[in-house]
Amino acid sequence: MCDKPLTELGSLSSYINNQIHTIKITSKGQTENIQTYNAPIVKEQVNDLILTKVQLGSNVAIPGTVFTWTKPDGKTEDIKTDGYGQIKMTGLATGVHKLKEKSVMTGYELNQNEFSFEVTATGITAKTDTTGKNMTFIAGTTTGKSYQLTVEDGLENYDLKLIKVNEHDKMLPGAEFTLYSDAACTKVVAKKTTDASGILIFDEIKDRTDYWFKETKAPEGYRIPVDSNGNVHVYKLRAESTPAKGQFDFYVDGTKYTANNTSGSVHLEDVNGDKVVSITVVNYTTSKLPETGSNGTLLLLGTGLAAVAGYFALNRKRKTNR
Repeated sequence: MCDKPLTELGSLSSYINNQIHTIKITSKGQTENIQTYNAPIVKEQVNDLILTKVQLGSNVAIPGTVFTWTKPDGKTEDIKTDGYGQIKMTGLATGVHKLKEKSVMTGYELNQNEFSFEVTATGITAKTDTTGKNMTFIAGTTTGKSYQLTVEDGLENYDLKLIKVNEHDKMLPGAEFTLYSDAACTKVVAKKTTDASGILIFDEIKDRTDYWFKETKAPEGYRIPVDSNGNVHVYKLRAESTPAKGQFDFYVDGTKYTANNTSGSVHLEDVNGDKVVSITVVNYTTSKLPETGSNGTLLLLGTGLAAVAGYFALNRKRKTNR
């Protein structure tokens, strides 16, 4: 029936019809007509999924992120993003697959959400609602475009350490500082007092968020720092971190500091991978003055005037004696 070699059968654009047909051939050589149908061969759908890992709110790729991949048969495999923050999963088996982030480089928070998807003969379907999970799924096409899953990781919080000293570098306990979320200093985030070592720490400070802080109570015998207008000095703080690029920029009163600033009155510390912005605040020794308008102020003013009058009277007496 066919004189083509079997090796070329596979190149025919149809499937073999395996149905068995019975026909009757008469003595006169007549036969029954048979109509058969061979289904056309359809190229197998190649289901590719490209997983991309980026920093939240940006296109900064995060390499070296490990995901645990659970396959339809229940077996698991750890896979890792490349230098471009990507993993290409090719020729996926039919069934339900699961992906969950296992580890990420220091400076980022793990995305704890699991992504589930199903592979069928017609493509890939997301089984997980990605709303509010910092995940984006884009379906591919039969023209060869891969399916895309983008997973975003937020940034780890950092700490603010305040070191309180006097003009002689003596550590001062008992200094109260208040942290605010607004420039008017009306929305309190936290309030803390320096310990016996003259140190306090505000933890869980958010990246790319503005904060303000000021000293709200000085230790006994010291005065609160003021600005050029005589007002209590309010410090402004902001940090912008990009761990994938090795960057940690932070701003104190508008002055920029980087990860290279590891010493000085304003510097960055690395405590077991956690970032700490360290600021030294100096309090100067002072005597406690009475409040303006009090009887004490008037008494002090009267005493001063009497002293001045006495000084001039003594000078006149000396000139007369001469």
